[in-house]
Amino acid sequence: MKPAQFDYFAPASVEEALDKLAELGYEGKVLAGGQSLIAAMNFRMARPGSLVDLNNIPELSYIKPTADGGLAIGTMTRVYAVEHSPEVVKRFPLLPEVAHFIGHAQIRRRGSFGGAIAHADPSGQLPGIAKVMNAKCLIRSKGKEDRWVDAADLIIGPFMTVIEYEDLLTEVVLPPNPPKTGSSYQQVARQNGGYALAACASVLT
Repeated sequence: MKPAQFDYFAPASVEEALDKLAELGYEGKVLAGGQSLIAAMNFRMARPGSLVDLNNIPELSYIKPTADGGLAIGTMTRVYAVEHSPEVVKRFPLLPEVAHFIGHAQIRRRGSFGGAIAHADPSGQLPGIAKVMNAKCLIRSKGKEDRWVDAADLIIGPFMTVIEYEDLLTEVVLPPNPPKTGSSYQQVARQNGGYALAACASVLT
């Protein structure tokens, strides 16, 4: 199968991306890692009129400590980078543990951290983990004030979020864990690297 015809845009900055999303409105769709969107387009389950590709915006890819001891992760940071980041391993060992279950290495090298959360796939690992870790998501749009949304409030249903067509999820912040915090993740899947049929995550202090 091949996707239906669409226009393609590759902005070089966040501001340029926001301008294009505001211009396109309902017809625009953000392309992050593309692991889910491209497959849906090939089967014509998704038919966006235009794609706004974020892969040429280096300012959206980073992992950096916050002043209070947490971590800020740019939306285009690859899942593989999150999995193998020393800062993530040190501060939030649950996240690399979960990331290892996401597809195979090739998938994790392409898939983006923020894109997986914004996709809100109920069988995906990261949307639920973001809730468990009390993550906060930075939503930006042209002509509006930036707003922070708790991960628990971001997702309102399967493949549904409060992110509007002109919005862009640019950053996910993980607040610091209190001392003596432990965590665990378990999932059941049909095969290694497959989507979770059932999963459970816990963070206890």
